[in-house]
Amino acid sequence: MVTPAPGHLNQTISHVHSYSLASGTLDGMQVNSAQGGPDAPVVPDRDQNLWIFHPKLVGIPIRVDLKDRKGMQHVKVMPREGGGFKLIQERPNGGEPLVVWTPDVSQSKDRPKPKTEKSLMVIVKGSDENIGKLVRRIHHFYKGSKLDRNLWFTLGVVQFLAETGETLTSERIESHPDDLEKVQESMEVRKRSALVMAAARDEFRFQGPEVRP
Repeated sequence: MVTPAPGHLNQTISHVHSYSLASGTLDGMQVNSAQGGPDAPVVPDRDQNLWIFHPKLVGIPIRVDLKDRKGMQHVKVMPREGGGFKLIQERPNGGEPLVVWTPDVSQSKDRPKPKTEKSLMVIVKGSDENIGKLVRRIHHFYKGSKLDRNLWFTLGVVQFLAETGETLTSERIESHPDDLEKVQESMEVRKRSALVMAAARDEFRFQGPEVRP
């Protein structure tokens, strides 16, 4: 169930680490967040361990599945007054974001594909050091035996800077698909990423996937 944020909520400006879909940048930006009021949606304490509630994921539009909703759905984690987090969903035509009821959220069934994935992704599980990093696929390998369930990603960490747009850093991470989620991005950003990633992917063009212990 997706519940509209109550109209009488007090508004505050929070400075958070946020991914801007329009500009393709990841930086500190000011966003409106709802707070206060007796009807303000509150995330129950029992839901605070949900995988998506991590401070390093704040402001990133992550693809998820929502109960009774079809099509691609994206939500953002935002801090709420008094501690903890809430989930919001931007309206397609703008306006006050919708507040999403936590139990309706689950990881997307549209899983990242180690062999072919081109989408922008974010690390949501695994090493705390890597959670929140934006990544794209470079190559893939098998861990243990040559079965699809043993496919892992070789990823390149990307950054979005106002001056240069998307850039590929020198950092490489190996990750299982279950530790990743896709991130909302514009078609323009997706197209530009092919050029950003071309050189790194070309290194493996004629190299088949390894089978590692």
